[in-house]
Order: sequence, then structure tokens, then C-alpha cells
Amino acid sequence: VWASLISNLSSVKVLISEEKYLNIYRSYMRDMLNVIAMEVGWKPKRNEKHTTSMLRSLVLSSLGNSEDKETIKKAFKLFEAMKKGKSLSPDLKGVVYGLVARNGGVKEYEWFVRRHEKEPLQEEKNRLLFALAGFKDKKLIKKALEYSMSEKVRPQDTYGMFIHAWGNRFGRDIAWKFTKSHWEELLKRYGKGGHML
Repeated sequence: VWASLISNLSSVKVLISEEKYLNIYRSYMRDMLNVIAMEVGWKPKRNEKHTTSMLRSLVLSSLGNSEDKETIKKAFKLFEAMKKGKSLSPDLKGVVYGLVARNGGVKEYEWFVRRHEKEPLQEEKNRLLFALAGFKDKKLIKKALEYSMSEKVRPQDTYGMFIHAWGNRFGRDIAWKFTKSHWEELLKRYGKGGHML
């Protein structure tokens, strides 16, 4: 139920992303999501259902993307602890990476790139890669798209970067311009019937 609700409310947020009342909508989202976020918390409870773990990621991510300061602050705190060697639940990595990218800058971008290049696990590699498309800085989004076309990224993973950049309201225009300027290369790489296109 929450997955469906959040998905539809997020679609509304995309539609009104350029409207002056976006902040009112974000406030509404925070009020609604804070109730469930307090219930699920950041730490898994003993013997909790797997659906609770999924709900935690979904709610915390949506709450942070609705500009909840405490959620963003907690994500950065966990990120810094992880950089120092503390383990972070795989269920929370996507949340933390996404919120750090959305609210971070060059320093965080470079960390994601370094980690992506060293990471042996493909699932984690993709989490790190797709976080690169989540920044607000348009120069970093363009840089991320260029990186996705390099030999450092498998061709089958590149399309995910385009999807994430397109889903980022700060990246839509960049993704479109980048697609047009690299059209021949994309066509050569994926063909007219490729899933990428």
C-alpha cells in the first residue's frame, strides 16, 4: 500500500516540480511520511518482516527527497561512518547514497567514482554508479553521463545512468542534450532496436 501511495505521490511531485507551490507539497509529504518513518526507524528490529525492511528504505528515501532536514542529516552521518569502516545495511545503502548525492557536491561525487572503480560486487557497483546521476549540480550530472559512456562502465549499465539522470529534475535537460549530442554513438553502441533506445 505504501509503495503504491508513495509512487503515485512522487509522480505528482514530478509534474509540479517547477511550480511555486512545490514546497507546500513537500511539507505535506513530510507530515505524512514522518509518522511511518518514526515507526520503522533506521535500525532493523529483531525478527521484523522483510516487507518492513523494504518499507524503511522507501519511506526514508522519500522523506529525504521531500527535504526533511533530520533524514538528510542522518544519511550524511551514516555515510561518514561508513567511509571510516563502519558497516551499513545493504537495504540502507541506496537511501544513504541517494540522499548524499542529492545534497552533496564535488567531494561526494569523486568518492562515488573512486568507490565504483574499486568495487568488485556488481550490485554495489550499480548503486554507486546510479548515485552519480542524483546530484543537483548540472555540471556533475553531465560529468556522470560522460563517465557512464567510458570504459569504466559496462555498456549494459549505461542506460541506468540515463534513466536516473532523467528522473532527477535537475538532470532532465542535461540528459536530453547529452542524448542528442551523443546520438550517433548511442545508435552505434545499442542499435535501432536496443532496449537502451
